[in-house]
Amino acid sequence: MWASTRLRPTAACRSTCPIVCLVPENDDYLRPAEARGRFPGVARTEVVVGADMGHLWVGEPAVRTVLGEVVARLRPDDAPVAWEWPTVRAAVEGPMEGWSDL
Repeated sequence: MWASTRLRPTAACRSTCPIVCLVPENDDYLRPAEARGRFPGVARTEVVVGADMGHLWVGEPAVRTVLGEVVARLRPDDAPVAWEWPTVRAAVEGPMEGWSDL
């Protein structure tokens, strides 16, 4: 993970992997418009804005946003993430209630 203050351009430019930068819309230190300017010369960079998210990505909406973006890039055939417990599984296994199955 790179600090938001400076991208290490030499390492980023050597990489052949795309770089996805998740930036909370309401970040205290790095706003989306500023984040877009932090990656000069790195053509494979995409800045994804977490709508209504704050600096620490706290809470259920943030979890869904981040995991949804990860799945969309690593397993695009499985996107978007189904956040509801399937009725078929609930009929066999019972309802999912928090983490009661742990």
